[in-house]
Amino acid sequence: MLDKTQFERINSLKKEGLIKEDIYDSLDLIRKIRNDCLHYNQDFKRKTNDELKSDAIEVLNLFKKILKELIGFPSTPEVAIDNFTKVLEEAAKQSTSKNNESVKNFEDMNLKLRNAASILLGMPTAFHPDIKIVIYSKIYKVWEIDLDINPPEITLEDLSNNFPFFVDLQEKDKQLLEREGIKEGDIIQAKIRSEVSNTGQTEAWKFLHLRKM
Repeated sequence: MLDKTQFERINSLKKEGLIKEDIYDSLDLIRKIRNDCLHYNQDFKRKTNDELKSDAIEVLNLFKKILKELIGFPSTPEVAIDNFTKVLEEAAKQSTSKNNESVKNFEDMNLKLRNAASILLGMPTAFHPDIKIVIYSKIYKVWEIDLDINPPEITLEDLSNNFPFFVDLQEKDKQLLEREGIKEGDIIQAKIRSEVSNTGQTEAWKFLHLRKM
């Protein structure tokens, strides 16, 4: 879906039955607010600061709702305007502090922004800095096998929470897929591994173990 617009991606997810109507509506509203902001159109220019804050809070709360529905994040209170303003003011204060004593570099600023997002959402948005490698061993459904891109990849659905994983295929993995006769729609047991970046995000996923159920 890399060459599709956000509108096309959301509609594809709905058409394939991967998201429900309420999730589609939430994603579509986020898309519209995002477009207004990104393209700086007339609707966006006419909004007051209070209206812009309201939009931002609505996006955050819709995002929390989507995460809870799709990957089982626990329910947390909705973001309130006071908390939103306090976190933003603190982020702005640190980013413009004298001699940048609070922000060491771009990666540090990224981490602070993610911490701010975690506070606002009431849930973690990145792995702890001490975590360098993540390994999952679960049951997955094969959504798609794409051998025509570089690197080749397979899309998996974690059957415990319906969360997707995009795993790079090495030559030995491609040979195993062919030998086992693994195809789209099959159920597999796999152990996958990813390194964690300095910003607390997973990088390329790779197979440690793979077998057809």
